[in-house]
Parts: sequence; C-alpha cells; structure tokens
Amino acid sequence: MEVQLLVCFGLGCCMGSFVNALAWRMVRHMDFVWSRSVCPHCAHPLAWFELIPLVSWVLMRGRCRICHQPISLRYVWMELAGGWITLACVLQDGVWIGLIAACILFGLVAIALIDWETMYIYDGMLVVMGIWIVFYILLNQDWLLIQRFFHMILPVLLMRGLRMLVGDCFGRGDIKLVALGGFWLSERIWMALVLALLSGGVYALFLLMKQRATHDTKIPFAPFLAFGMITAFLYSEHLLDWYRYCIIY
Repeated sequence: MEVQLLVCFGLGCCMGSFVNALAWRMVRHMDFVWSRSVCPHCAHPLAWFELIPLVSWVLMRGRCRICHQPISLRYVWMELAGGWITLACVLQDGVWIGLIAACILFGLVAIALIDWETMYIYDGMLVVMGIWIVFYILLNQDWLLIQRFFHMILPVLLMRGLRMLVGDCFGRGDIKLVALGGFWLSERIWMALVLALLSGGVYALFLLMKQRATHDTKIPFAPFLAFGMITAFLYSEHLLDWYRYCIIY
C-alpha cells in the first residue's frame, strides 16, 4: 500500500508540473502540446533530467543549469500541490476513482491559475472538467441527478440575481464554473461558495488596507472558487465536525 501511495504522489507531482506549464503557456498563447519546455530566462530547451518534479529543482539548487538564473518557487509549490491533491483523492476514494477526482481538481487549479492572470475562464477547460465529473459520478454509481441539478441551478440563479442587482460582481465564467461545481459537489457547493466568498473577501480587504486596490478594482474569483471547491470536496466532513464542536463548546 505504501508503494502504491508513493507512486500516486509521484504521478501527482508530474501532473502538478504539467498543469503549471499548461496554465503558463495558455496565458501567453503558446502551444502546450508539442513545444518543448524551456528556461523562462534564457529559453534553452530543458533536458529530461531537468524536468523531474522536485528532484531537478533540488539537484540544480533552484537555478537554471545554463544561465544560472533562479527558478521560481511556483514550480516547486505546484508539484507539491499536485502530489498532495492526488494522494488526498486516492486516500478518500481509492486508486482509480481517486485519480479521476484528482483530474477534476487539477482542472480547477488550471482554471484558477489562468483566471488569476487573465480574468478569463476558457469554456473548453470547463467542458473537459465536466467530462471528468461525469466519469466520477458514473464510477461512484450516484444516481441522485435531480438533487445534483437542484444544487447546480439554484446557485446560478442566486449569482445571476446578484449580478443584476449589484453589477458585474461575478463573471459569466464564474457562474458557469459554479454550475459545474454544483452538479459535481451537490449540497457541498454551498460550503464551497462560503469558503470562496470568505477567502476572496479577506484578500480584497488586504488589498484595500495595503492601498493596492480601490472599491472599483476587479478581482478574479475563480481562484477562490477553486479553493472552496477543493476544500469542500476533500475536507467537508472535517470542517462540519469542527463547526459543530465550536457551536457546542
């Protein structure tokens, strides 16, 4: 079992590295299928031994082998996050269903990274994530589709209502992402929304206090939605237990 988990962690690190490269290239309108990975400073093509997740960064002491410029810690954090996501999903759902769940979470991470830089969510990424969600539901043999559609539609109606009353407080891509999340998470989408609004509000307050933003500044919401959905999917029971404990004691 330990070897199996170690393999899943390593696979997750590779997926985290891929998602990081995918988001970085899509933001810059680069080919992410056929083009080779290069150093962002000197643009030299990276050899295979420079692409081993975590290991290459440690062996090269966090610097490019050719130009010796520092390699961003974003690569390390993304690889570690990929390993943690995969391991957490496998421990929760077993190997095969867990790997499907990890693909959904990786889709959320990619959407969050792209939206953070561009404030845009690609419909194609939502479609791919939706396919993984259908696979996940089928493998779990969860046929409560009416309940899922209810938790898919109601948050969308609420967000569209707020958008009409307040203005562009949510983007169309955010609403589509919430609809997809509601179908996937069912009732847990409400916890995800609460976590997204709380974390987004804290970040906005931080920017206002540091005078890095005004009340009219637009902030990408998908990263906070992704945080809320991932947390609700993996730790909803733990959070509810903690909440009950706080209420009782």
